Amino acid sequence: MNKLNKIINNYIENNGLTLREFADKCSLSHSYIAKLKNGFDPRSNNEIHPTIETIRKLSSAMNIEVKDLLFKAGYIENYENVILIEDQIPVKLRQIGVEYLELAKEMQDKQIPPDDIKKIISFFKEEDK
Repeated sequence: MNKLNKIINNYIENNGLTLREFADKCSLSHSYIAKLKNGFDPRSNNEIHPTIETIRKLSSAMNIEVKDLLFKAGYIENYENVILIEDQIPVKLRQIGVEYLELAKEMQDKQIPPDDIKKIISFFKEEDK
């Protein structure tokens, strides 16, 4: 399980915010923040997997870098080589959940040929149009 819920809980508590105040600050619904704060969806009991766009909103509201939040939450192990240039990432790709970041890392670790990676990127670019 990731540590995002603990990070959110600590931030809300340390800054004396209500759930709704934090949600407003993040431009997210208070019900979704409650799910993130608890770490799971109470209706399904499934762990919550926020999109990278949600992570971006959270990091902005907490005034920390996206890669720092990803690292602290346990989504990535090492961010020395992580470069997030949001404007260059297609919208569809930005909306993909954080678990897909792990897939990208796995692709890199398995040394998938650059031509195959280009095909995947081309697919997302076409879908973004």
